[in-house]
Amino acid sequence: MIADDEGVFEALATAIALEDIESALFYFDPEATFVVFTPAELVFDGHDGIRQRLQKLMGDFDVTRFALRTILPCDEGLRTQIDYAFRHRESGETIDGVMRVIASFRDGKIIRWCEYQDAERVEAFMRLVARYKK
Repeated sequence: MIADDEGVFEALATAIALEDIESALFYFDPEATFVVFTPAELVFDGHDGIRQRLQKLMGDFDVTRFALRTILPCDEGLRTQIDYAFRHRESGETIDGVMRVIASFRDGKIIRWCEYQDAERVEAFMRLVARYKK
């Protein structure tokens, strides 16, 4: 069964909000590319790379909010704004905001995920929580 692209976005957001990595991976094509633009371009390829990205994120942070604000069509597929909040497990500090994502789809799965963050804000937050490293 091929899901509609908006439904895939919504289901993925729910899986991430629940910190369910394996369910989140289900919505990505095995050959998908996951790109994060902040503060540098980070590229994660395939299920193994995406799993590593999500494990690192969810290992360091509790997901306290991950909710879609909008889903709109674009040339590449769909674009969305995601309202998020992550609590750093070690320090207790929280970062929240809105990220932008452009995703491309193939056969009901995400084939490319491009995530855009406020690089200066993320960089400053990471400097803050680095003080708590053991």
